[in-house]
Amino acid sequence: MAAAAAAGLGIVERPLPQPGVRGLLQALDGLEGADLVSLRSPLDGASCRVLFQGADAVLATSGHEPFGLVGLETMAAGGVACTGGSGEDYAVPGYNALVLETEDPQEFLGLFAALRAHPAHERALRQAGRLTARQYGWPQVLQRTLLPRLALHDHPTLLETAAGHSCKEPGRMRIPIEGVQTPMPAPLLGWIAERLEGLNTPAADIA
Repeated sequence: MAAAAAAGLGIVERPLPQPGVRGLLQALDGLEGADLVSLRSPLDGASCRVLFQGADAVLATSGHEPFGLVGLETMAAGGVACTGGSGEDYAVPGYNALVLETEDPQEFLGLFAALRAHPAHERALRQAGRLTARQYGWPQVLQRTLLPRLALHDHPTLLETAAGHSCKEPGRMRIPIEGVQTPMPAPLLGWIAERLEGLNTPAADIA
């Protein structure tokens, strides 16, 4: 904020007069001339989706997040995600997101200007982002990652066979696998059951 003020940008700080989307719209009313708006209240999920979808682009370029979830949430809302800095595997440059590779602001300006000059490309990018986000809903994550491992737990010979094959590959070491027949802890089974009950939840429910 201090750097923005030093650069001569007009800064407005506002709290939400009430929670939710209605409060967000009230807080943003009359700010057309502001260069930078700082919302001084927590935002719920619905309010974040309104901002993600309505913004020209959402900059999710933090270098401190191990998995950049903001970019994926932007895609789920139908927004234009601009990622970079934390290696988001789901972001495909020019297909479902703008992906930055440097800290030079001119890189973003160039990519963003090219996107806005081709409305059809922007619409396709937003649509591709939605399709990408659907692959990261809880049902899809469970089916891709957890359920196959549960199957291995139920059939430990498969796990042992896989380990035996892997040790034959160059550069790999065979690691002893212990306790594969140990019963699953009850709390974990309960958590899995709860998640499996929600397999028909909306695709926007990102894991």
